[in-house]
Amino acid sequence: MPNKAKLVTRASSSSTVSTDTIPKSASLTHAELDSNLINLRDATFGVASDDSTVIDIGQGNTLKVAGAGTVSTAVSGQTLTITGASGSITLVGDDSTGTTVSQNETFKIAGAQNITTAVSGDTLTITGSKNIEVNEISSGDSSAIQISDNVNVSGTFNAKTIVTNDLISEDSAAINVVDGLNVAGVTTINNTLAVTSTSTFTGDATFLGSITGDTNGNINLVTNGTGEVNINKVLSAVNYPFTPVSTNFPAFDSGSVRGTTILFSDLAIPNITTDAGKYRVNNRIISAKADSSATTYNNTAFVIQNSDIALFDLNGATASGITSRGSGIRGSATNTILTNSGGGTKTSPNIFGGSAFTEIVEGHGGDLTVPNVMGHRAVNSIRANTGETTRATNVFGYVADTTLTAGTGAIATRVITNDHGFYAAPATTTNISTNYYGFYVNSGAGATNKYAFYSAEDAYLSRLGTIEGFREKVSALTFSASIAVNTDLAPIFTVTLTGNTDFTLNNLSTGQTVTIIVTQDGTGSRTATFSTDTSTAVKFAAGSATLSTAANAIDVVRIVNTGTNFIGILDKGFA
Repeated sequence: MPNKAKLVTRASSSSTVSTDTIPKSASLTHAELDSNLINLRDATFGVASDDSTVIDIGQGNTLKVAGAGTVSTAVSGQTLTITGASGSITLVGDDSTGTTVSQNETFKIAGAQNITTAVSGDTLTITGSKNIEVNEISSGDSSAIQISDNVNVSGTFNAKTIVTNDLISEDSAAINVVDGLNVAGVTTINNTLAVTSTSTFTGDATFLGSITGDTNGNINLVTNGTGEVNINKVLSAVNYPFTPVSTNFPAFDSGSVRGTTILFSDLAIPNITTDAGKYRVNNRIISAKADSSATTYNNTAFVIQNSDIALFDLNGATASGITSRGSGIRGSATNTILTNSGGGTKTSPNIFGGSAFTEIVEGHGGDLTVPNVMGHRAVNSIRANTGETTRATNVFGYVADTTLTAGTGAIATRVITNDHGFYAAPATTTNISTNYYGFYVNSGAGATNKYAFYSAEDAYLSRLGTIEGFREKVSALTFSASIAVNTDLAPIFTVTLTGNTDFTLNNLSTGQTVTIIVTQDGTGSRTATFSTDTSTAVKFAAGSATLSTAANAIDVVRIVNTGTNFIGILDKGFA
């Protein structure tokens, strides 16, 4: 065991000296000598660990060197032996394959697959590359892998499911799909989509660009089973199996266009000012849309010829100088659907054909006028929404058929000024023609002036059939306190009085006589006065007409318009 130095002091048991020097001319005192010996005996030295912890070791103390981990210590005589454990360290990778590294052996950490390593001093740096080459990226919990920035793929990209809002090529070229493309949701294509194999679009597909086939090849729309191809709006340049030609119009300023087509598109038509600018085609369906920059169509020979269905959009343009009967939209059979997507007060071309059906679509945003609709059969569907007015100035036809109405506007906003026909057949009193003219005009028209050689409605003017019908008719009046007698309807009227009344004669022309047979009810003593719509008094021999007073008595009142006076004759008392 270590021993502490034994010192004999004269008087002190502890040191009283705290300085290292004394004056040279002075002698040590007994206390100072004792303190020096005590300080020498109690001196220590420090031992520090790697973590900078320090302990003091004095005389008589023991310092133990302890082993730990794989290190052991031993003391023999004056020798301290420190022994480290022998053996190796095993390093294991993610693939569970391990390698053993022995003492004094170098272990290299090498980079691979976009990873690099570097050692500087006691620091190991592992760096990942921006360009990552991988065979598979999988999330550990099967949830989605989120990629915040753009992903650019220069080689083959294989994916079972791609959910994206935009699929865009980097160089603005087309995206080519070599195999079939099956899409279950709504699809929007902004540019060209080229697919070389069978594809399935389960949801709605919107193509804002083009659907393009092979060079000089066809695009076929083929249904599965008994399904049909439904086309809701007009198509552009579609070939049917039986048509030899189907083409869009070229620029119209290059000359007149002639040919046979099934459909062509709503390409904008510039102003037509020369004969070379008009187009003549044998069509089954034609859709023409005016150029929004064109303000007028002023050539008198503007023609859409020999069409079954013509869809024409004025698109804000106005046709002028087309009131002659040789200009406008014409064909052997013309069904014209007319609209104006540009709005404003506009005039359309004339519309005529062997059979002319004209539908003016509501929602045209202004006052839209068709000057003339002419055809062997002229049928009109004139529509207007609130704030619009739609009119056809003249309708001519062997048969001038029903005028239909639709839209939210009032009846008065759908106008036919003059309806001419060998047979004019308005269907209801809600029709809005101002004048109806015809050899035969059906009943029910709400026109202001109605002229016909023959009509089933007696209110029509200037007709031979009415002269014969008028002579033979007796019309019953409905009793009220004031009874209007329309003398255009019949020469003789009957009424039973259940109270006192006033008769007003309407439309009794010069030279015309009207007879009113008046019957008292079971009570009798009913009175009557007689006036006219011209405020001219009816003159009776007794100054006024005094009817019979007996119950169920019958009186006959005849009134004639001499041109100067209304003369009344009363025959009384028929049983």
